Amino acid sequence: MIITGYRPDYLRALKALSHRGNAGPFVQMLIRAQHFVAELPCDDYDRSIEVLRATGALDDSGEGRLRLPSELATGRT
Repeated sequence: MIITGYRPDYLRALKALSHRGNAGPFVQMLIRAQHFVAELPCDDYDRSIEVLRATGALDDSGEGRLRLPSELATGRT
């Protein structure tokens, strides 16, 4: 799952792969996307929506930085 807030990173990584043959950014993007999804509280819909909003996952402006759910708990950015 590539969430809306991660779309700019996804597109940059895809461009690096397709235009320059550089797979590194694409692999790193997929790893971070997988970590994000693994941390979602999928057993609680309302909590999942709350986490999606708090992490910037639903931000379609392309200006924010997607934070992992675990970064919310620790206050890391």
